[in-house]
Formats: sequence, structure tokens, C-alpha cells
Amino acid sequence: MFGRVYRIEGDDSGSDGSRIAAYASFGGLLMRLKGEAFNLHGFELDSNIYLLIKKVEF
Repeated sequence: MFGRVYRIEGDDSGSDGSRIAAYASFGGLLMRLKGEAFNLHGFELDSNIYLLIKKVEF
């Protein structure tokens, strides 16, 4: 499944590491990724991203 990054927000809470959130839309299925800016630096607006989901049995 592929989607598109439509928004990137920064969190200026004053902590040591800056945190950002990247929002993606997969044709109506919305996803928010929150984390350190170091880990999410590769996300850009209007870029395509791909999501692989696998069902796991418990």
C-alpha cells in the first residue's frame, strides 16, 4: 500500500531532542508517525511512502 506525506509538524517543548510528527494519507487511511527528528529526517512533503502490513496470529 502506498501513500503520500501531507504534513510535517515540529514540537518545540524545550526538551533536549527535538521531536517531529509526519502525517501520511493512504487513500483515506491516515497515519501519524511521532519521533525524534534524527529518525524522521528523511520524510518530505508530497513524497510517496510505502506501508507493508502483515497479519500475525497470536
